[in-house]
Amino acid sequence: MRKNNVYEYFKSLNGTLEYDFGCDMSEVQQRIDDAYGLFFGKAICVVADWRWIDIELTKEETKRLPSDLKPMILFADTILIDSPYRGIDWVLTSILSEYQHPGLFVTRNTCYVIVGSGLRCQLPFRDLALFDF
Repeated sequence: MRKNNVYEYFKSLNGTLEYDFGCDMSEVQQRIDDAYGLFFGKAICVVADWRWIDIELTKEETKRLPSDLKPMILFADTILIDSPYRGIDWVLTSILSEYQHPGLFVTRNTCYVIVGSGLRCQLPFRDLALFDF
């Protein structure tokens, strides 16, 4: 699937409720500082207009998931800060390795500071596997 189609697909996902996993805009600098301290060496990306996506796994798929990862990804339509700058307008993360409330969604390479409330969605792994990233 082409990149524009991937964006449109994830942008159109409906969430069941609004979730407040993100930090307030007034807390962004503190959360960036926390991220640098807690996750030294990782890139930092501050995002808004996000969807937290729970990946539905079968028992067999769950067994194959590395124990340090959780079956969740994040799609964000708005990038407020990106360090190092990658020249991207939106992001679909890799799988979650850690979450720290409020607003630090951490993957193996990047710490995402999520701002404000967003939607929580579900997606079967078989649907996610259709995308060619």
